[in-house]
Amino acid sequence: MDFLRNYFIVLLILFVSVFHIKFTLGGNIYEGNSTVKVGEPFSIVCRLSLAEAVHWQRNNVPIGRETKFENPRHSYNLDEREENNAVFARLSVSAAAPGHAGAYRCHPHHTQPHHLYVEQDITETPEEGKI
Repeated sequence: MDFLRNYFIVLLILFVSVFHIKFTLGGNIYEGNSTVKVGEPFSIVCRLSLAEAVHWQRNNVPIGRETKFENPRHSYNLDEREENNAVFARLSVSAAAPGHAGAYRCHPHHTQPHHLYVEQDITETPEEGKI
């Protein structure tokens, strides 16, 4: 009977370890816009473990507070808050441009990004939607 109890305990420890690794390395959760039109606002919220630092990327290129655009309405706004043993990081933009489309990650080791598609009005001239 002790053998079965010990076997069960080992299995339980392995399950908890795998769950913890999945949460900390790839268990991020994204919420937010998936599709927006040029000029519309959008935001993406990511949940991370407290052990992870926020490092936003678009198409594997870092996004920081110093990332600036010619049009301030196209600039990224970044904020984060701690709640329920997690960090909630938010990236938002006041007016989407075609250059905002892409795969967003809030941590470089996350395997599943949040995809954002930006629809452009076909009557708009190419210069109007530039970042």
